[in-house]
Amino acid sequence: MLRVLRNRFLLALLGGCMVIAAGVWLSSGTLAPYAATLEKPRIDKPCNYLINSDHAHFQASFLMLDGAPREQWDFSIYLRRILYPLLAYPLMKVFGFLAGGVMTSAILQLAAFVTFVIYIRKKIGDVAAYAAIILVAFYPGIYYWAGLPYNHVMIVPASLLGVLLIREIELGETIRRVGICALLLGVLFLAYDLLPLFAPPVIFILLLRRRPRFVHAAVAAVMLVLPTLLTNAILDWRYGLAFRNKNTQTYFDMLQGYLHPSNLPQWGRLVSRAPLDFVATFFFSNFWFLPALFVAILIVNRCTIRLKMTGTEKWLLVTTLLLFAFINLAPPTPGWQFRGSGMARIYQPAFAAMILFAARWMQAAWNTRRTVARRITIVLAAATLANAIVIFGPAFHIGLADRVYLSFYRHAETLALSKNLDTFGRRPLGFCNTRLKIENPLSKR
Repeated sequence: MLRVLRNRFLLALLGGCMVIAAGVWLSSGTLAPYAATLEKPRIDKPCNYLINSDHAHFQASFLMLDGAPREQWDFSIYLRRILYPLLAYPLMKVFGFLAGGVMTSAILQLAAFVTFVIYIRKKIGDVAAYAAIILVAFYPGIYYWAGLPYNHVMIVPASLLGVLLIREIELGETIRRVGICALLLGVLFLAYDLLPLFAPPVIFILLLRRRPRFVHAAVAAVMLVLPTLLTNAILDWRYGLAFRNKNTQTYFDMLQGYLHPSNLPQWGRLVSRAPLDFVATFFFSNFWFLPALFVAILIVNRCTIRLKMTGTEKWLLVTTLLLFAFINLAPPTPGWQFRGSGMARIYQPAFAAMILFAARWMQAAWNTRRTVARRITIVLAAATLANAIVIFGPAFHIGLADRVYLSFYRHAETLALSKNLDTFGRRPLGFCNTRLKIENPLSKR
């Protein structure tokens, strides 16, 4: 025990783990932001916890794996995001869908956090690792999703591990290393729709080197899509699942819009909104304060040490920008719309590149310009305090999260978070209140 107390890094890492564990718990029950920010969240009886209106779509994956009759799960649009349901199934089976799923979520957040920080310390340095502890542990993007048993809880862990795998591909010299890392990255794509954001940087990095690696790029391309192809084949064979659904159809509609544009005046109006939407989306997609810190570091970096972005950081950010352009510059299309800042959440995975660069910059600045590093540390502390208020504020009647969370995903027209918490109480999982008689039962779809 004394040895642990003397190890400042280990203490900091354990402190970060405690923040994450507490944050996940205090973002569950009635405090789950993905539910409580709805104007009329669904109510999980008998404890009157709050759940998202798509709860049945997420639960359907568990029912499918559990062998339930087809009519109980085949309506879901999330069945192909199978990695989290597979990982969570044992605890869900023992403790129930809600409690078991949140327990799995906490384990995944902690595992990815520890892996990311230890990697940063080993490959970059101690200062970078301390910065990573703070930036990840106090990142609101974990807690927006983590308190509910939905596959969205994989966004942050998969993004953190994904950016490390891309970096290993960038540093890798052997085709074996590139292939293994690309395959592991492809497995992460089974958790969420990360392939459009994380696969292109791998190919760009390999093809745009001073000495392009065409064979490496070909192998990487195969490994990146292989898990998805195999999983889709198995799901088609075992469960007869169709590839297209409400989510994927939107991208097909956009592609058709580009191929057959119509209503040019409306298209022009939509395009004219894109610059302002881009600025708003940049800040909203990662909860205001991390993007603001990233911009501050970029400005200071330009005037001081001029640290260059790695291919991993640069191409992940560029790919995110290209996805934004594809969605927001598209001609008018029917159906569900992804354009605008109201769907800023689509671009959340870019946070991993921001944190990686910020950690590297802190290490480089500390090694060469300590005065500058100390000044940015003050900005980092301010951003961390603001993020802490967002994360823990709802439990302690501080309303900043109302606006920050709603700007991330505008699935309500009003600031509903504090109102719902005043109505249902601030009760994480484990604090059951069966006396509330308010009804908003979960529908099947």
